[in-house]
Amino acid sequence: LCLVVGAEMDDSFHTEALKAQAVAAYTFIKDSNASGSAPYVPTREAGPKVKAAVREVLGKSMRIDGKYIYTPYFA
Repeated sequence: LCLVVGAEMDDSFHTEALKAQAVAAYTFIKDSNASGSAPYVPTREAGPKVKAAVREVLGKSMRIDGKYIYTPYFA
């Protein structure tokens, strides 16, 4: 997940924006997996601030009625 967020944002972004991006990306991946597909997600090495933000929200997702929602994302 750090690599996915790192592809969209870097350490110059506000921590809360990085955390929101991580939740959106994670939910997008989980929704795709639940639908039986593996989404294409770009990756790039993440900086220490990105990694710390992702760690804070790791495993958090957005759902409605227990189902992952579609959350396309970009910086």
